[in-house]
Amino acid sequence: MRLFFLIIFYSIISNSTFSQTTRFSAALGWSAYFGELVGMPTPKDLSPAVSFGGSYDFSNQLRGRITISGLGIRGNDRNSDKPSHKERNLDFSSFVWDVNLAAEYDFLNENDFKIIPYAFVGPGVFGFNPITHDGTTGERVQLQKYGTEGQGLAAYPDRKPYDLTQINIGGGGGLKVSINKSTQVSAEIFFRYTFTDYLDDISIIGYVNPVYFQNEGKLKSLEYSYRGSEYPNFTPFSQKIYNRGNTIPVDFFYSAQLKITFNIGGESSDYYYQKKSSSSKFKCVRLVL
Repeated sequence: MRLFFLIIFYSIISNSTFSQTTRFSAALGWSAYFGELVGMPTPKDLSPAVSFGGSYDFSNQLRGRITISGLGIRGNDRNSDKPSHKERNLDFSSFVWDVNLAAEYDFLNENDFKIIPYAFVGPGVFGFNPITHDGTTGERVQLQKYGTEGQGLAAYPDRKPYDLTQINIGGGGGLKVSINKSTQVSAEIFFRYTFTDYLDDISIIGYVNPVYFQNEGKLKSLEYSYRGSEYPNFTPFSQKIYNRGNTIPVDFFYSAQLKITFNIGGESSDYYYQKKSSSSKFKCVRLVL
């Protein structure tokens, strides 16, 4: 991280002229998450992702950017090749909105190169809401409301409902290609490191004892906490069968997208010219892409 900011600082002080360019971008691709229900994603774990953004150039290689994204994340134990996961039989899906502010750095000067690798990092805020379907009615269920890991039960006074709006640290990189003087296309990977382990409504390793749900009349919470009984030839509930969660402390989500960027205002100040005469003219006036 220190090296990243040193590179940015060097870029600023080493450029004697600065761009004043505003850009707009739109991106489309897929997204996935890493957590208790998904490790390496399969096609069944992918969801559509769309993003819109704007940026402002501070120098030829450094800009500030804002990205607004809408994407999906999901996971289903029935897609797993692990017998213990199949019998656990949990699943979720969630729409995620994400707003990220970041510094983006080009490793090459776009005035000199057409193909440019870049990286970016910065804070973000996002919202999520894990959903499943009732095993009997098929209705959509918002899992956070049911406290499937004992949130709100008298037996677990320290377990509070998790917030559905949280912060993250976003970062990634890509490769962009100049198409013409006002347009670029790029391929970009964007990771969001979160500070919650509940993107999938699963965190704690052990199950809540069914008696605690039953004592407080929260039978639906029990149903959504333990869904092994919906699996064919299931094993009756026992906390010793397998784990509900794992020891990885947080979840994260990410996207891979193709992006198109347009220069919508401003002109590069890194042009040069000779004084007008019969034998002189502008040598180069280039719009920053």
